[in-house]
Amino acid sequence: MDVRLQSLSVRPIMPQVDLSNSTLLTVSVMSPAYPVPEHYIILAIGHILLTLWICFSNTTIIITIGMDPHLRIVPKNLLIVNSAVTELIVGLFCCPLYTDSLLHGTWRNSRGACITYELVFYIQVCISVLSVLIINVERFYYLLSPRMMDGSGKGILTSVLILLPWVIGVGLVAPMYSEGIAMNNLQTTDAGHCVILWKWKFQIVTCFASFFAPSFLVISMMTTVVIVYVIFGILAKRGNREVHTEEKPCRESLHTVLLASFVCVGMLFPVFFCLLMYLFCNSNNSSCIRSDTLWGITMYLAMIKSGVMPLVWLVSTDIRHAVLSTWNRNRCRSRPVLQRSYSFTLSLASSTRSTDTSF
Repeated sequence: MDVRLQSLSVRPIMPQVDLSNSTLLTVSVMSPAYPVPEHYIILAIGHILLTLWICFSNTTIIITIGMDPHLRIVPKNLLIVNSAVTELIVGLFCCPLYTDSLLHGTWRNSRGACITYELVFYIQVCISVLSVLIINVERFYYLLSPRMMDGSGKGILTSVLILLPWVIGVGLVAPMYSEGIAMNNLQTTDAGHCVILWKWKFQIVTCFASFFAPSFLVISMMTTVVIVYVIFGILAKRGNREVHTEEKPCRESLHTVLLASFVCVGMLFPVFFCLLMYLFCNSNNSSCIRSDTLWGITMYLAMIKSGVMPLVWLVSTDIRHAVLSTWNRNRCRSRPVLQRSYSFTLSLASSTRSTDTSF
């Protein structure tokens, strides 16, 4: 993840370049010498398992909602699929590159992979948080008017809500990233690190645009949804408004959105907080965070978020029942095959015994 390189004893190939404002994508996994330390290998195994879980869990959510005709007509569920797609980026791109560095203790990939890794990381974080924000917005409008997401324009509105996080995320992060770094400032050190030199102000703005600003909107929208829910619940009990906020689906969807907001923002906050500490600290300030272990923990926590989000969506009864029913159907389909195989084995064994007795 992003750190100030001056805290590490790395000798760049071009010593005349000022590396006081650089980033090191895999600081917590770099081994100063071979063989790779044992704890790196153990951490790599954890990352491999995490990668498999992220891909499996998010793909399960996508396929379950996509194959169920009752689920895929609900705008909220399509927005959940959009969130699952963004989390798949971590499992398909970020985790494999990070794991490769863990196993070999060095960055073995190309310059383009080094540049793309950090760009994808910032864009994915921004789109992920904005996807949760869009779900909060959809729930807010659902509380105001449950029929607002119905009608002939429902498909167009849902499509706009799905595309909005991607357009905003790429539009915010990509220009600042390309302006904040220079392609000729990508350095390869003799230790095999992936180092990108940043313009200090652009790196700070990129951090705020990709995480802190969207997270503030998520928290604000989440608070608004809770306030509206409580107010409408009070009005409904007094009979002043026909709002069924006491119904289980309404409460359940609210709980799901609140939990998703807390998980998304809470598990990403430590790594971006540490990043800002590095950016705002002076080199002579002894209070600055210098622990590579802390960086490793916060980065791992940020990646775990992509594996936890699919579990959050299972709080919704309809999605949970659909996943369980799909799992049960697959088990039922496999049972006849096993039974036929078992019957064939028994018949073969009995025929063999009869042949033996005839002799």
